[in-house]
Amino acid sequence: MKNSNRSAGLCFMLAVVGVSMIVRALVIWFTRPEFAGWFNHTYYYFVQVRGILAHGSMPYSDLPLLFYFYAAAAKGLTFLGLAPEAAIVNSTRLLMSVVPALTAVPVFFLLRTMGRGERMTLGDRLLVAAASFLPLNLVHMPELLQKNSFGLFLFACLLAAVFSALQEFSILRGVSIAILLALIGVSHFGTLAVAILFFASVAISLFVTDGLSKRTVAVLAGGIGSGVAALSLIFLLVPERVVRIVEYGKANLGNSLLGKLIFEGSPIDKILYLGAIIAPLVLLFLAIRYLRNLPVEMSPGTSTFLLANLFLAYLLVAPFFDTSLVPRFLLFLPLPAIVIFGGLFRNSGSRILRTGPAIVLALICAVMVFGEVMGTVMRNESNRRTQTELVRLRESGILVPGDLIVTSYGANPACNWFLGTKSALITAVERTDLSGRERFFVLVTETAAFDELPVDRDGDGRLSDVEKYYASRRPIELLPEARSVFNGGDFELFELRTVPANWKFDGEGRWIGYGEGER
Repeated sequence: MKNSNRSAGLCFMLAVVGVSMIVRALVIWFTRPEFAGWFNHTYYYFVQVRGILAHGSMPYSDLPLLFYFYAAAAKGLTFLGLAPEAAIVNSTRLLMSVVPALTAVPVFFLLRTMGRGERMTLGDRLLVAAASFLPLNLVHMPELLQKNSFGLFLFACLLAAVFSALQEFSILRGVSIAILLALIGVSHFGTLAVAILFFASVAISLFVTDGLSKRTVAVLAGGIGSGVAALSLIFLLVPERVVRIVEYGKANLGNSLLGKLIFEGSPIDKILYLGAIIAPLVLLFLAIRYLRNLPVEMSPGTSTFLLANLFLAYLLVAPFFDTSLVPRFLLFLPLPAIVIFGGLFRNSGSRILRTGPAIVLALICAVMVFGEVMGTVMRNESNRRTQTELVRLRESGILVPGDLIVTSYGANPACNWFLGTKSALITAVERTDLSGRERFFVLVTETAAFDELPVDRDGDGRLSDVEKYYASRRPIELLPEARSVFNGGDFELFELRTVPANWKFDGEGRWIGYGEGER
């Protein structure tokens, strides 16, 4: 009987994964045009994979694992007869139809282990379904943030591995955790940050339950050692990412909820900030109380694991993180939420609490899936028109391969992919890039102003990574002498023969903002 229950649960999980893959394939592979909007990272992945296949290296330095997976898949498709560019597009779409759906697999085994092999409840099934479908929406079908989507899957595997190790530690389980951390370290920096927060949460949980025991010290030392090792690996692969940590660290407190509460805002704003700071703490306190008063006694490993996920859920929305980072962290919140629901409510004496939260999560998932699918379908016609115009521009003869196009955020990789020219973000431009050319171009898209502050916010004559990000997200300012050479509806291409007088450069020739007319 127990084996039949296990088989039924496994069949359900496989069915959910299969349906999730089909939904993604229909929406992002078969029905959507290659152009998916300016604010989309899709073409960044295309350009990176093309660089690997053509030159053996990526044009932009980045953590490499996902790109090499794509390149291997594209290589296989070219062997089957597809043209190189079509192989690149189809390899990324194939893997992004498959990988996010697989998040349900480690969640299924985690919940089954948590249930001690008992029959899967309705809540368990709904949570497995949510694990397979929820990332579909939070990472925009999910081609916008493909490394995040890959990271969600790896992080779900890490959660399952850590839970097994907390139940009964073995060398093999320890090695599996180390391997998963290494894979995360060469895949996605954001996932690594969340993994470090998770190990901090495990150490806090052990300290709460065991005090300063040998196990607490071992986990803390292992977490610190793993974090240092992973950051060292990133420094070797992409040193500028480590520099970015320092940059964001300096700006972190001032742009956090805590910093805004202390340093800025009207009295009404401060009340809202205070409410946003207190609410997660209250929820954390209530959840911990509920955990300690469950009628069913849990194993120490399960109790520690659930408590760690509660702390992680809080840390993902903590008031001392930069508010621009919190939305990225929120992409990972569904996984600890699923663990918490699966553990706390499985052991509850209330029938409503055993299934209610899972039903709510599944309904939210269904609504988001429907909304995301409809939004994508509604944008398809406009995106097809833009793709047609980009192809028309490429074939017009206006551009030649050696031309440089300056863009704002989002348009840069699209220009590289669709137009075949060199493209650079405005924040990466140097005077020598422009003054040594007979002509260069600026692509202007219909982008709402993201920020109204001066580009060089602190006035130190240079742009930090934070300032570059905000500057790249605002429309490029051109003087009237810029000549429009192509209008594609939602984008316009301008030709320039001289460097605009309102563009400012520092002493080393790097672009740092605008002069006259700076907003």
